[in-house]
Amino acid sequence: MNELGYVLHDFVQEQVNLTRAETEEGREAATDLAWDLWDLGQERLVLPPLTGRPQLFGSFGRKTKVRSLDDIDLLVPLSVDDYWTSAHPFDPYSVDVYLPDQHALRAFLGDEHDAYLLSSAVLLRQLKLAVQSLPGLERAEIKGNGEAVSVWPRGQSWKIDLVPALPVTRPEQATHFLIPNGVRSWWRTQPALDQLRLDQADRRHGGNLRPLIRLLKYWNVRPGHQRIGSYLLESLALSIFEPAPYVSCFEWDLAIEKFMTEAAKLVFHPVPDPKALGPNLDAGLRWDQRLRWADRANRAEYCLNSIRTESWADISDLNLVFGDAVKPYI
Repeated sequence: MNELGYVLHDFVQEQVNLTRAETEEGREAATDLAWDLWDLGQERLVLPPLTGRPQLFGSFGRKTKVRSLDDIDLLVPLSVDDYWTSAHPFDPYSVDVYLPDQHALRAFLGDEHDAYLLSSAVLLRQLKLAVQSLPGLERAEIKGNGEAVSVWPRGQSWKIDLVPALPVTRPEQATHFLIPNGVRSWWRTQPALDQLRLDQADRRHGGNLRPLIRLLKYWNVRPGHQRIGSYLLESLALSIFEPAPYVSCFEWDLAIEKFMTEAAKLVFHPVPDPKALGPNLDAGLRWDQRLRWADRANRAEYCLNSIRTESWADISDLNLVFGDAVKPYI
């Protein structure tokens, strides 16, 4: 056990992890909203009934969210029967959803250009309309990327992103969901697979992997520096540490060095969706952005290694990696 490892452990506990209040308030707000959505669906006026309780997913659901809480993802499984899907003509990862004649939902979910099309954009507008009157919310708006409805609980600075989902069950494949793709069509996803993968890897490392991933995410989003997507970083971390030897919470400096060294190389290669349902996770990441992020990772590895092995380096240099917030722990 080394001094650097202890410093990082305390820093994660007191500055990186969500506070107990943030976690409890977030879960309570999500639970209350889930019940409200269930009631709205039972009315069947502007929203289809739900097939089950809305479920947490994303970083908050997987417990890899870092302080301060900014958003919570909530999957809203809707009961839409008797629909059929067709491959999207231009996007191999998207599908179009169609409703048959006389389908009850066509009255308020039909697309203005194609009465048979169940447009994810129309469904998002209906979901926004449905939640606007809920007393516990300050406002609701469709998220900028067109993939969710964002709502702000009263008195909170963070938001909850509601993602409508169509459950899909086929005899030849595991259940998954269709969620809005930002236009009118739908993407496939299965959050349970992400959760299972992380749970298994975290158990293998004695519960030390989740906080390590949170520390890496904290580093990744430091203001003024090149960053990559949160889910991409998490996937890189899992691909590196799933086969790795046991990670001790008091040797996170060694684990971070390992991540920085390997991730600085992996970021230049395609990173497939681990669920094999969507496009590569690095899609849209430009070459110059990869170069800048890899340079950050290499400099962080060099700094940590120097603190640990070189006489001229000092633990106070840790702020070069994690910023001034780490100074009180040095």
